Amino acid sequence: MKSLKRIIYSWVEEKFLGGCSNYNSLFTRKSCRSKKQAREMFSKNNIPHAKGDIFYGPVKPFRFVKKHGFPVVVKPNVSGFSWGSHFPINSYTDLLKAIFLVKIWWPSSVIEQYLEGKNYRIVVVKDEIMSVIRRYPPFVIGDGQSTISELIDSENKMRRQMALGPVIHPIQKSPGIRRFLKKKKLCLTSIPLKEEMVTLYNRISLAPGGVIETLDKNHVHEQNRTWTPFMMF
Repeated sequence: MKSLKRIIYSWVEEKFLGGCSNYNSLFTRKSCRSKKQAREMFSKNNIPHAKGDIFYGPVKPFRFVKKHGFPVVVKPNVSGFSWGSHFPINSYTDLLKAIFLVKIWWPSSVIEQYLEGKNYRIVVVKDEIMSVIRRYPPFVIGDGQSTISELIDSENKMRRQMALGPVIHPIQKSPGIRRFLKKKKLCLTSIPLKEEMVTLYNRISLAPGGVIETLDKNHVHEQNRTWTPFMMF
């Protein structure tokens, strides 16, 4: 049994968690491999988090939506980099699709409230905040004349001139971005207003062209510096 667990654990490590930080202890990392474990840790330490539940079949997700409403997120219990995740879900039709598609990644799945807000990554070493970054999905700023496609080309040209690769990727005109724009009743030929910020994708990651902003760690609120449950991570 132990040998089988080691094989499964190695497969999970390689398939779903490649590139994850190893700064924390093995115990800490094993305790946070699944969304279920993370949710239990949040609840145990009174850390605010989105309401959610683990499910195997379709009944529980529909009950969850009936109680909490849309929008929601459906994602695998074990995964990384938003692989296999579906969000934001705003209809029962999309929910039903997500319930079945998410099973491609993992038998147990998670349904949660979709809460919009700012996305931060914080590195903590020995209870000290070492760095704080804010992550953004790919976006462009309108000038009142250029199409979204032209704005993407202009942004990518600037990224090449600044030699931001390979960390910051060029913004892709991918099918995923086209679908996301369509949901917002936009397309690559749409012309945003001057100074209008147009988000191009729902996932906050570098691969489709997302960016990061380094923040001054000395400006972190004192409450966030000393909140013991948070510092455990």
